[in-house]
Amino acid sequence: AMELYRYGSVLRSLTGGRGVHSEQFSRYEEMPREIEQRMIDEAKKARAGNSSPAR
Repeated sequence: AMELYRYGSVLRSLTGGRGVHSEQFSRYEEMPREIEQRMIDEAKKARAGNSSPAR
């Protein structure tokens, strides 16, 4: 999940390289609609910002 994206590097940083974690898949869950819409909007904005006019 998004919350765990950088967890490993943050944990190692906070523990002087001694922190360890592991993950195990449990299940899929439906994303809340407001988060889904925010991600869609951000992706559209990023895509629009990366488009360049045809030459």
